[in-house]
Amino acid sequence: ASQLPQVSPDQMALEDDLFYHRFVNRDLMCPEYYDVLETFKRLYILLDVSPSMWDPRWGRMRMPDGEMGVRDMWARAVVASLLIDAVEGRAEYFLRPFSANPHELRLAITRTEAAQLLSWIIKGGERGGGTDIGSALICAVEDIRKRQNVDTRTNHILLISDGQDQCGLTREQLLEALGSDIRLHVVLIGTTYGPDDPLAPHVIAKY
Repeated sequence: ASQLPQVSPDQMALEDDLFYHRFVNRDLMCPEYYDVLETFKRLYILLDVSPSMWDPRWGRMRMPDGEMGVRDMWARAVVASLLIDAVEGRAEYFLRPFSANPHELRLAITRTEAAQLLSWIIKGGERGGGTDIGSALICAVEDIRKRQNVDTRTNHILLISDGQDQCGLTREQLLEALGSDIRLHVVLIGTTYGPDDPLAPHVIAKY
């Protein structure tokens, strides 16, 4: 298995100029925290931006360095670590934040798009209210199905969330939506799933 290097959450608070200086000098990488089963060169990312991710009343968690932070900071660090590959031309990503509904789809296909999206993530991205993982997943599947008419390379979804959902899908609904050709991978931030949760079989990392 290959390993995915991470940008540490404390580096997300750096000024833009300092962040990019460290990026250019390859000083952003910290020890790997989880193994990835495959190396994806094109990936559809769903990023949870609901209040339980960014509100200190609900979203606080202990970081690997022992400091306390909000779940959103660690989630954005995961996205930033992926976008670095896109900035360097080694990968392409589609990013859709979501809360109670799916937000605008953002692209990191070209290096310029990836750099702009990385800057947006570093500066905080966006926030929303409520959480509906089910509608976000359905939206992602629909986006992928539309693209499959012209490009079959996009068939992996990475869901980054604390898993706290106000709606959701049943296991049967989830499997029907994904079909036999779309694979789902879940990174859980600050929580865990029981074995009966529909998303539990798809979890590849927990923080």
